[in-house]
Amino acid sequence: MTKTLRVEYAPELTGLTGLYRFGRDPLGSLARVQARHGDAAIFGRFVQKNVLFSDPEAIEALLVGRHADFTKDLFTRDLGELLGTGLLTNEGEAWKAKRKLMAPSFQPREVAAYGETMVACAEDALSRFREGELFDAYAAMMRLALDVVARTLFGSEFERFDEVETCLNIADHAYRDLWRTWRVLVRRFVPLAAFRDLREARDRLDAVLLAIIKKKRADPGADLLSRLLALTDEAGKGMTDDEVRDEAMTVFLAGHETTALALTYTLHLLATHPGAYARLVEEIDRELRGRRPNVADAPKLTFTNAVVRESLRLYPPVWAMARQAAHDTELFGVALPKGTHALASQWVVHRDARFFPRPELFRPERWLDGETNDLPRFAYFPFGGGPRVCIGQHFALLEVTLILARFAQAVRFEREPRAKLELSPVVTLRPKGPVRFRVRLREPPAARAAE
Repeated sequence: MTKTLRVEYAPELTGLTGLYRFGRDPLGSLARVQARHGDAAIFGRFVQKNVLFSDPEAIEALLVGRHADFTKDLFTRDLGELLGTGLLTNEGEAWKAKRKLMAPSFQPREVAAYGETMVACAEDALSRFREGELFDAYAAMMRLALDVVARTLFGSEFERFDEVETCLNIADHAYRDLWRTWRVLVRRFVPLAAFRDLREARDRLDAVLLAIIKKKRADPGADLLSRLLALTDEAGKGMTDDEVRDEAMTVFLAGHETTALALTYTLHLLATHPGAYARLVEEIDRELRGRRPNVADAPKLTFTNAVVRESLRLYPPVWAMARQAAHDTELFGVALPKGTHALASQWVVHRDARFFPRPELFRPERWLDGETNDLPRFAYFPFGGGPRVCIGQHFALLEVTLILARFAQAVRFEREPRAKLELSPVVTLRPKGPVRFRVRLREPPAARAAE
């Protein structure tokens, strides 16, 4: 018998008042709607109908079994102003062909080649830390993750780091401006200045990227960009410069921000939970014996991996995702007219007590003691799922694990008593301001001879 969800209307998120409430507190708004109205809650934002699905089976159908009935949502399409038609924004057969072409380059075996670069970038970051200094983890992790993706994508000779970082900041401010609550109403009809800023950022980035692409075609290296340039389909056709540009920009933009956020929130949780922090440090000292971490170490660091999983549960960098109904359809008995946005929120589902006992608590051990063994498949989906699951998930998990391991060997971060974590969910789940810690340098653990 086909499962049918009870659907309820959520008036608190409808009309101008609802739009204002959602803009002020998107995370709390969606959580309260789920708590009050269940696993299929309808809310309207003027002419746009939205349905929040919080049932794992419905989310699985949306992202996997019924994915062909939906397209990317309107917000994701706006990213095309900067990303072009890369994997994140592309649709249909063109997306399928590109995904098939690129997927092998992001499999664990291929990603492993970049482990040494990830650790080297972590060591460069460590060289800038000073005992007792107060530093902003968010800014530092953004810089570190940008360094990792720049070196792995473009190669060690990449020289335009500052220019790219400036352009990405311009683009970020432009998107934040576009997605302010009141501008949602007019941005499709009024040529806002933010669109001009996005075009300026794109033009400047294109000048950098197309020059690098030209150079790599003439003299390829071992970097990811050179791999993309070498890819050919079954007919022997490769990607044009513009296609490579779009994919490189997608990897560059999506690849550094989400990883930086995962690192920032993991460090925050460790600094505010000294018991878990001590256990992580003990594991790394025991397993690595003072040597630098490498790719082969990552699966052995079971508690470290549990910390990362729990951090992604509590603070998923992608806090919600949406699909738009391509035609009149339904999902588990819920009518979805063409154009309806079907939403699934990692923030909401990851904090649901039905799936995670005491969901507000940071408990990495829940991933080790059997508590999550029978978890429904889409009760936990930090990287999405289905055919459009994040292509860079293996890269991101390896990067976070290796950087955490190298940091734990050399420094410890102490929470600042007055520091408070406030969140700013827009495209991703960013902190509203600096995330400050006090740096404490560690004596390197004595290296023991390998047995």
